[in-house]
Amino acid sequence: MLSIKPIVYKHYRRADGLFPVKIRVTYRQQTRYFDTPLVATRKQLTKDLNNIADYRLFMAAAKVAEQMRDTLNANVLQINTIADVQRIVNVQAKPLPTVADFGRELADRWTADRRAHTAANYRTAIARLDEFAPRCQFAAVTVPFLQRYEAFLRSKVGSRGVQMYLSCLRKIYNAAIDEFNADGAERIRRSPFEHYKIPEPEPTKKRALTVDQLRQIADCQAADPIANFGRDIFLLSFMFCGINTVDLYSLTELTDTALTYNRSKTKGKRRDRALLTVAVHPFAADLCRRYADPKGKGFAFRHTYSNAETFNKAVNKGLKRIGALCGIDNLQFYAARHTWATIARNDCNVSLDDVAMALCHSRRSVTDIYIRADFSRVDRANDAVLRYCFDTNTQHPTPNTRHLMPNA
Repeated sequence: MLSIKPIVYKHYRRADGLFPVKIRVTYRQQTRYFDTPLVATRKQLTKDLNNIADYRLFMAAAKVAEQMRDTLNANVLQINTIADVQRIVNVQAKPLPTVADFGRELADRWTADRRAHTAANYRTAIARLDEFAPRCQFAAVTVPFLQRYEAFLRSKVGSRGVQMYLSCLRKIYNAAIDEFNADGAERIRRSPFEHYKIPEPEPTKKRALTVDQLRQIADCQAADPIANFGRDIFLLSFMFCGINTVDLYSLTELTDTALTYNRSKTKGKRRDRALLTVAVHPFAADLCRRYADPKGKGFAFRHTYSNAETFNKAVNKGLKRIGALCGIDNLQFYAARHTWATIARNDCNVSLDDVAMALCHSRRSVTDIYIRADFSRVDRANDAVLRYCFDTNTQHPTPNTRHLMPNA
């Protein structure tokens, strides 16, 4: 049976004349002493200097002892010896990192795992949190704290930013629970996000282009090589079902017939690591040859750009210039993905399930886990979209793909 008691011994007297208050824990006739932040003066002790006489100090020491008792009771199934008691108390006493420090550590792990875009989002979210509450501890993150933080974010960013920053904080908090409570000691309490709902963002303006705008981009031949580069990567994305720049940059499996990658954004959320294979369509073959890595199995972007972020910036720089030439306001790279999905569903009657599969979305049903992936569904959907947009027999062709088209 555990015996827990705050004590003061005169032989523990320090050089400055103060007496440290300790907690004595006895279990199965073995005893350990644990430090507390409390100290007593001579006047606060009994005449024999072995007990606390001051009421306030006694209650403060009793509170520390009660907290230790709660910790040990919460982990009672792990206690067999006094050494187990010492381990649990020491783990509980070990200082936790701040929320921001632990978040940065997670971001470093994601960077090492080639999830640089995810890491960048979390570093931005951490900077926002530090702006609101510098050196924030996990114990400070409560439902009222989250409500105040939400109000702060709304004064700084839009609704999508509010959702992203709070979602990042939830991920950091839950990861800390998994890591620091792994041995059974409850060093971080249950997540306050169980009682706080992250607000949904306002519906965003649809970024899908019309087919005519898409053809206009493909037809645009600029004197500026940067603009042409942005156009080409935009078309590459569209012709591979809206693949993102980070995946174009990092993929290592590109052949004359197929492109295979694990989508960076969702590979950590799916058992199949968000694997997707898309056939190289005849309309995309020329662009693939133009940017293929002659020394490897992916694209050559890694030889020109130091990381996916600089590659993405170069693409968007060129795309802004193409948008200006085509009269398309605020043309964004993500429009390729939105446009592919919209045309596939609305114009080519591709099922929602097949659109989701082609986009490599994270949400999958339990049934999907039991079904072998059939990427030919994606290839049929992509063929329907590209032919709808560029086939000479049904639509106006673009100069970039005319020579690749069947029956040309």
